[in-house]
Amino acid sequence: MALDYPTTLPCPQTLTATPFERWQPSSPAEAAILQAFWKDDLRDGGAWFNATWPLPQGRVPAVFRFIEQPRWRMVPGGRWRVEAVLEQRGRGLSVSQPAPVGNPPTPWNTANPVGAWTFTNADFTASSSEAGAYVVSETGVSVGDYYAELVVSFDFDEGGAAEIVAGVSLVNPGAPSDGAGWGISGNILVESVVVDALSALATGDVVMVAVETLSGKVWLGRNGVWIGDPSARTGEVATFGVGNEYWLAFGLQGTEAAYSCSLRTAESQFDYPLPTDFAEWAF
Repeated sequence: MALDYPTTLPCPQTLTATPFERWQPSSPAEAAILQAFWKDDLRDGGAWFNATWPLPQGRVPAVFRFIEQPRWRMVPGGRWRVEAVLEQRGRGLSVSQPAPVGNPPTPWNTANPVGAWTFTNADFTASSSEAGAYVVSETGVSVGDYYAELVVSFDFDEGGAAEIVAGVSLVNPGAPSDGAGWGISGNILVESVVVDALSALATGDVVMVAVETLSGKVWLGRNGVWIGDPSARTGEVATFGVGNEYWLAFGLQGTEAAYSCSLRTAESQFDYPLPTDFAEWAF
Protein backbone atom coordinates (compact mmCIF):
# COMPACT_ATOMS: atom_id res chain seq x y z
CA MET A 1 0.00 0.00 0.00
CA ALA A 2 1.43 3.37 -1.01
CA LEU A 3 2.19 5.98 1.62
CA ASP A 4 0.54 9.41 1.65
CA TYR A 5 2.38 12.62 0.79
CA PRO A 6 2.57 14.83 3.94
CA THR A 7 -0.45 17.12 4.08
CA THR A 8 1.64 19.84 5.78
CA LEU A 9 3.73 20.30 2.62
CA PRO A 10 2.73 22.18 -0.55
CA CYS A 11 2.51 20.44 -3.89
CA PRO A 12 5.21 21.22 -6.47
CA GLN A 13 4.93 24.68 -8.01
CA THR A 14 4.60 23.54 -11.64
CA LEU A 15 1.08 24.26 -12.82
CA THR A 16 0.66 20.75 -14.21
CA ALA A 17 2.55 17.77 -12.90
CA THR A 18 5.44 16.86 -15.18
CA PRO A 19 8.35 14.46 -14.77
CA PHE A 20 10.44 17.33 -13.44
CA GLU A 21 9.07 18.98 -10.32
CA ARG A 22 10.16 22.03 -8.34
CA TRP A 23 8.89 22.94 -4.90
CA GLN A 24 8.52 26.56 -3.82
CA PRO A 25 11.39 27.66 -1.56
CA SER A 26 10.66 25.88 1.70
CA SER A 27 11.33 26.81 5.29
CA PRO A 28 13.94 24.70 7.10
CA ALA A 29 11.10 22.90 8.91
CA GLU A 30 9.28 22.05 5.65
CA ALA A 31 12.54 20.97 4.02
CA ALA A 32 13.23 18.66 6.97
CA ILE A 33 9.77 17.07 6.64
CA LEU A 34 10.26 16.46 2.92
CA GLN A 35 13.76 15.07 3.48
CA ALA A 36 12.50 12.68 6.18
CA PHE A 37 9.58 11.60 3.96
CA TRP A 38 11.93 10.84 1.05
CA LYS A 39 14.69 9.17 3.12
CA ASP A 40 12.82 7.36 5.90
CA ASP A 41 9.21 6.83 4.80
CA LEU A 42 9.99 6.18 1.13
CA ARG A 43 13.29 4.40 1.92
CA ASP A 44 15.53 6.74 -0.04
CA GLY A 45 12.76 7.46 -2.50
CA GLY A 46 12.24 3.86 -3.57
CA ALA A 47 8.58 3.51 -2.55
CA TRP A 48 5.45 4.80 -4.26
CA PHE A 49 3.32 7.45 -2.55
CA ASN A 50 -0.15 8.95 -2.91
CA ALA A 51 -0.57 12.65 -3.70
CA THR A 52 -3.27 14.94 -5.04
CA TRP A 53 -1.37 17.28 -7.35
CA PRO A 54 -2.40 19.21 -10.50
CA LEU A 55 -2.58 16.81 -13.46
CA PRO A 56 -3.78 17.19 -17.07
CA GLN A 57 -7.15 15.73 -15.97
CA GLY A 58 -7.37 18.12 -13.01
CA ARG A 59 -6.37 17.96 -9.37
CA VAL A 60 -6.99 14.28 -8.72
CA PRO A 61 -5.38 11.58 -6.56
CA ALA A 62 -2.49 9.72 -8.20
CA VAL A 63 0.48 7.58 -7.23
CA PHE A 64 4.07 8.77 -7.72
CA ARG A 65 7.63 7.81 -6.98
CA PHE A 66 11.00 9.51 -7.19
CA ILE A 67 13.23 8.14 -9.94
CA GLU A 68 16.19 10.38 -9.07
CA GLN A 69 17.49 11.68 -5.77
CA PRO A 70 16.08 15.18 -5.10
CA ARG A 71 18.43 18.14 -5.44
CA TRP A 72 18.51 20.44 -2.42
CA ARG A 73 19.74 24.01 -2.79
CA MET A 74 19.87 26.86 -0.29
CA VAL A 75 18.39 30.07 -1.70
CA PRO A 76 18.36 33.64 -0.35
CA GLY A 77 16.29 34.09 2.78
CA GLY A 78 17.55 30.91 4.47
CA ARG A 79 15.10 28.72 2.53
CA TRP A 80 15.54 25.55 0.50
CA ARG A 81 14.57 24.84 -3.10
CA VAL A 82 13.97 21.19 -3.89
CA GLU A 83 13.98 19.78 -7.44
CA ALA A 84 13.34 16.20 -8.47
CA VAL A 85 12.27 13.88 -11.30
CA LEU A 86 9.21 11.74 -10.56
CA GLU A 87 7.17 9.04 -12.26
CA GLN A 88 3.38 8.76 -12.15
CA ARG A 89 2.18 5.15 -11.89
CA GLY A 90 0.71 3.97 -15.16
CA ARG A 91 2.13 6.80 -17.22
CA GLY A 92 5.89 6.37 -16.88
CA LEU A 93 7.75 9.59 -17.62
CA SER A 94 5.16 10.93 -20.03
CA VAL A 95 2.89 12.69 -17.52
CA SER A 96 2.58 15.70 -19.81
CA GLN A 97 5.93 16.19 -21.52
CA PRO A 98 9.34 14.53 -21.89
CA ALA A 99 11.92 14.81 -19.15
CA PRO A 100 13.72 18.14 -19.56
CA VAL A 101 17.05 18.49 -21.31
CA GLY A 102 19.66 20.63 -19.56
CA ASN A 103 19.21 22.46 -16.28
CA PRO A 104 15.78 23.50 -14.99
CA PRO A 105 15.12 27.25 -15.11
CA THR A 106 15.24 29.29 -11.90
CA PRO A 107 12.75 32.13 -11.30
CA TRP A 108 12.65 35.49 -9.54
CA ASN A 109 13.42 35.49 -5.84
CA THR A 110 10.02 36.02 -4.20
CA ALA A 111 11.51 35.94 -0.69
CA ASN A 112 13.07 39.41 -0.61
CA PRO A 113 11.83 41.83 -3.28
CA VAL A 114 11.92 45.53 -2.46
CA GLY A 115 8.51 47.16 -2.88
CA ALA A 116 5.18 45.64 -3.88
CA TRP A 117 5.42 42.96 -6.57
CA THR A 118 3.07 40.45 -8.15
CA PHE A 119 4.61 37.18 -9.30
CA THR A 120 2.96 35.05 -11.98
CA ASN A 121 3.97 32.38 -14.50
CA ALA A 122 5.39 30.16 -11.71
CA ASP A 123 7.37 33.18 -10.43
CA PHE A 124 9.15 33.77 -13.75
CA THR A 125 7.24 37.05 -14.32
CA ALA A 126 7.43 39.96 -11.87
CA SER A 127 5.14 43.01 -12.09
CA SER A 128 5.04 46.28 -10.15
CA SER A 129 3.99 49.93 -10.42
CA GLU A 130 5.79 51.12 -7.28
CA ALA A 131 8.55 53.67 -7.70
CA GLY A 132 11.79 52.42 -6.18
CA ALA A 133 10.76 48.75 -6.38
CA TYR A 134 13.25 46.13 -7.56
CA VAL A 135 13.63 42.37 -7.60
CA VAL A 136 16.48 39.94 -8.28
CA SER A 137 16.79 36.40 -9.54
CA GLU A 138 16.78 33.47 -7.17
CA THR A 139 20.17 32.38 -8.47
CA GLY A 140 23.31 34.48 -8.31
CA VAL A 141 26.62 33.68 -10.02
CA SER A 142 30.18 34.27 -8.82
CA VAL A 143 32.28 31.71 -10.72
CA GLY A 144 32.08 31.10 -14.47
CA ASP A 145 30.53 32.84 -17.48
CA TYR A 146 26.75 33.03 -17.78
CA TYR A 147 23.97 34.17 -20.11
CA ALA A 148 20.29 34.96 -19.50
CA GLU A 149 17.38 36.86 -21.04
CA LEU A 150 14.93 39.39 -19.59
CA VAL A 151 11.68 40.16 -21.42
CA VAL A 152 10.06 43.50 -20.60
CA SER A 153 6.33 44.13 -20.91
CA PHE A 154 4.26 47.30 -20.46
CA ASP A 155 1.20 49.06 -21.83
CA PHE A 156 3.06 52.33 -22.41
CA ASP A 157 6.28 54.05 -21.40
CA GLU A 158 5.24 57.04 -19.29
CA GLY A 159 8.58 58.76 -19.92
CA GLY A 160 9.59 61.79 -17.90
CA ALA A 161 11.38 60.91 -14.67
CA ALA A 162 10.41 57.26 -14.98
CA GLU A 163 13.25 54.84 -15.70
CA ILE A 164 12.61 51.11 -15.84
CA VAL A 165 15.75 48.99 -16.05
CA ALA A 166 16.50 45.32 -16.76
CA GLY A 167 20.00 43.96 -16.20
CA VAL A 168 22.23 42.73 -13.37
CA SER A 169 22.82 43.79 -9.78
CA LEU A 170 25.87 43.16 -7.61
CA VAL A 171 23.68 43.20 -4.49
CA ASN A 172 20.89 40.91 -3.31
CA PRO A 173 18.42 42.52 -3.23
CA GLY A 174 19.62 45.27 -5.50
CA ALA A 175 18.58 47.47 -8.41
CA PRO A 176 19.99 46.92 -11.93
CA SER A 177 20.65 50.66 -12.26
CA ASP A 178 23.27 50.24 -9.51
CA GLY A 179 24.90 47.44 -11.49
CA ALA A 180 24.44 47.41 -15.26
CA GLY A 181 21.16 47.58 -17.13
CA TRP A 182 19.18 48.63 -20.19
CA GLY A 183 16.47 51.18 -19.48
CA ILE A 184 13.16 51.28 -21.29
CA SER A 185 14.11 54.83 -22.33
CA GLY A 186 17.11 53.37 -24.18
CA ASN A 187 19.65 54.52 -21.60
CA ILE A 188 22.44 52.09 -20.71
CA LEU A 189 23.17 52.55 -17.02
CA VAL A 190 26.26 51.46 -15.09
CA GLU A 191 26.28 52.21 -11.37
CA SER A 192 23.44 54.75 -11.92
CA VAL A 193 25.42 56.63 -14.59
CA VAL A 194 24.13 56.81 -18.19
CA VAL A 195 27.02 55.54 -20.32
CA ASP A 196 25.14 55.30 -23.63
CA ALA A 197 21.77 56.34 -25.08
CA LEU A 198 20.16 54.01 -27.61
CA SER A 199 16.64 53.59 -28.96
CA ALA A 200 13.89 52.94 -26.44
CA LEU A 201 12.77 49.42 -25.61
CA ALA A 202 9.40 48.24 -26.87
CA THR A 203 7.13 45.89 -24.98
CA GLY A 204 8.18 42.30 -25.65
CA ASP A 205 11.82 43.20 -26.30
CA VAL A 206 14.37 40.68 -25.05
CA VAL A 207 17.27 42.14 -23.06
CA MET A 208 20.25 39.78 -23.26
CA VAL A 209 22.77 39.64 -20.41
CA ALA A 210 26.21 37.99 -20.37
CA VAL A 211 28.58 38.05 -17.39
CA GLU A 212 32.23 36.96 -17.20
CA THR A 213 32.68 36.69 -13.43
CA LEU A 214 36.48 36.37 -13.37
CA SER A 215 36.99 39.84 -14.86
CA GLY A 216 33.62 41.30 -13.90
CA LYS A 217 32.79 42.12 -17.53
CA VAL A 218 29.11 42.56 -18.41
CA TRP A 219 27.58 42.66 -21.89
CA LEU A 220 24.06 43.74 -22.79
CA GLY A 221 22.10 43.13 -25.97
CA ARG A 222 18.60 43.43 -27.39
CA ASN A 223 16.66 41.06 -29.62
CA GLY A 224 19.73 39.16 -30.80
CA VAL A 225 22.02 42.17 -31.28
CA TRP A 226 24.82 42.74 -28.76
CA ILE A 227 26.54 45.89 -27.60
CA GLY A 228 30.07 44.60 -28.12
CA ASP A 229 30.78 40.90 -28.56
CA PRO A 230 30.77 38.57 -25.54
CA SER A 231 31.95 35.64 -27.67
CA ALA A 232 35.10 37.62 -28.52
CA ARG A 233 35.21 39.08 -24.98
CA THR A 234 35.24 42.62 -26.37
CA GLY A 235 33.07 45.73 -26.16
CA GLU A 236 31.60 45.12 -22.71
CA VAL A 237 29.34 47.83 -21.24
CA ALA A 238 30.92 47.54 -17.78
CA THR A 239 33.80 45.94 -15.90
CA PHE A 240 33.32 45.47 -12.16
CA GLY A 241 36.52 43.57 -11.35
CA VAL A 242 37.03 40.38 -9.37
CA GLY A 243 35.26 39.01 -6.33
CA ASN A 244 31.65 39.96 -7.13
CA GLU A 245 28.41 38.01 -7.27
CA TYR A 246 25.77 38.86 -9.88
CA TRP A 247 21.98 38.58 -9.85
CA LEU A 248 19.61 39.28 -12.71
CA ALA A 249 17.51 42.28 -11.74
CA PHE A 250 14.55 44.45 -12.73
CA GLY A 251 13.80 47.83 -11.16
CA LEU A 252 11.49 50.85 -11.39
CA GLN A 253 12.34 54.49 -10.68
CA GLY A 254 9.95 57.43 -10.64
CA THR A 255 7.09 55.42 -12.11
CA GLU A 256 3.33 55.23 -11.66
CA ALA A 257 2.37 52.81 -14.45
CA ALA A 258 2.73 49.02 -14.23
CA TYR A 259 5.69 47.21 -15.78
CA SER A 260 6.57 43.53 -15.97
CA CYS A 261 9.68 41.49 -16.66
CA SER A 262 9.89 37.78 -17.43
CA LEU A 263 13.05 35.92 -16.49
CA ARG A 264 14.69 33.30 -18.73
CA THR A 265 17.60 31.42 -17.17
CA ALA A 266 17.64 28.06 -19.01
CA GLU A 267 18.63 27.34 -22.59
CA SER A 268 15.24 25.73 -23.18
CA GLN A 269 13.66 29.18 -22.66
CA PHE A 270 16.04 31.31 -24.72
CA ASP A 271 15.15 33.07 -27.95
CA TYR A 272 18.81 33.57 -28.87
CA PRO A 273 21.94 31.37 -28.80
CA LEU A 274 24.37 31.49 -25.90
CA PRO A 275 27.61 33.36 -26.61
CA THR A 276 30.61 31.10 -27.16
CA ASP A 277 31.76 29.38 -23.94
CA PHE A 278 28.98 30.91 -21.84
CA ALA A 279 26.61 28.72 -19.80
CA GLU A 280 22.92 29.13 -19.08
CA TRP A 281 22.19 31.00 -15.82
CA ALA A 282 20.28 27.96 -14.48
CA PHE A 283 22.34 25.29 -12.75
